[in-house]
Amino acid sequence: MSLTFTAVAGSLDYWGHYIVQMWDIALDTSYVTGGYAVTAANFGAGRTLVGMQFVGGNAASGQAIAAFDTVNSKIKMWFPTGGASAPTSLTAPVTAAPGAGTFAATATPASGATAVTSTSAQPAIPVVFTGALAAPALTGGSGIEIGSTADLHTLTYRALVLTLG
Repeated sequence: MSLTFTAVAGSLDYWGHYIVQMWDIALDTSYVTGGYAVTAANFGAGRTLVGMQFVGGNAASGQAIAAFDTVNSKIKMWFPTGGASAPTSLTAPVTAAPGAGTFAATATPASGATAVTSTSAQPAIPVVFTGALAAPALTGGSGIEIGSTADLHTLTYRALVLTLG
């Protein structure tokens, strides 16, 4: 599958020698590490691609950040929360809240505690826990490029594209 480019009706404008137009860019089912290669031909025959700025997208687009690499003429996709490895899905990383889960502990009744001899007594027994909580399993950091073969077909971005005609 490949990207789909659709000109937004009524968005064509001219800034001096530049042709400016809004385009909806629908992504595909297999992202390529390093970005999607785009050419001026994607935005009209006989044009030279100068640049693009992403200005919006569908609701699912919030799950990934699109950026245009002007040097290599590629649309690169980034996962906003970073992490230790390139994600291949749009599922946000999850971490356990501090204190959640299990941890090793020893329950020691306070000295002088009363022995419970019947169910009606039900005294309050102070307990001291010792042990350590595990650190959350999430590596923070700046955005990281989405991994190869990630399925991004649910994402559509609107871009302001600048070309020379």
